[in-house]
Amino acid sequence: MTEWHDTLAAEVAENDRRLPSQAWRLVFWGDSITMRWRKDWHVDKWGALPPPEGRGFETPYDVFVASFGRYQPHSLGVGSDQTANLWWQLQHGLLPQQNHPEVAVVMIGTNDIGFLDGCSRWEADDLAAVPGISSRIRHSAALLRRAMPNTDIVLLGVLPRGGWTLGDDIYQWPNRLTVPIAAVNNATQALARLDDRMHYLDCGAGLINAGGSGDAYADTCKHPDTTSAAARSFMDRMAAAAAVTKEDLQDI
Repeated sequence: MTEWHDTLAAEVAENDRRLPSQAWRLVFWGDSITMRWRKDWHVDKWGALPPPEGRGFETPYDVFVASFGRYQPHSLGVGSDQTANLWWQLQHGLLPQQNHPEVAVVMIGTNDIGFLDGCSRWEADDLAAVPGISSRIRHSAALLRRAMPNTDIVLLGVLPRGGWTLGDDIYQWPNRLTVPIAAVNNATQALARLDDRMHYLDCGAGLINAGGSGDAYADTCKHPDTTSAAARSFMDRMAAAAAVTKEDLQDI
């Protein structure tokens, strides 16, 4: 992903050279979920579902523009990034120096949880990793706050997800990843309470139906499927986080 990092760093540098009125007002940092909202992400990669018959296909970018386009948004997502990667990215070119957005949105941590799915066997091991994940989220939030003191920061909870080892239960919730995800999200919510201009938002509930099935997901039950009404509602709810005043943000 070095080449991709250089691409994003160049975009940040170019944005810093713009007139403030032409700069991004809303910036998203994250992993492949966020990366898929870019126009240059190809819909045939990473498990995107084929277009349903009889209707036009909405790419993640289409939904992104429909939800956030009025805010001059930009996605700086990096596929496969974990919390440590984001922490590094912010220290190496992915943090605006001049034109700070009015709202910064961070969604990170699902790949840390996915790593647990493949590398640990017991719930106790999963929970032992939570403090490290939460610490890295805290450090990334601190970098954003120090660099952009007047920016409202929205920390999104890790979405419900499946895992490669779950077999036939990959789209079922709860599963063995439920507890560590909840623990990370609880820590993130507590972090947001410490800063009047930092906000926590959990958009995951709408992605799971009453039967506990994550049928609003594509591929490995990690990326919301934009052909799904439930996944579209996830984007609609997150659009509330794009409000450009502190008062509006408190209403989400």
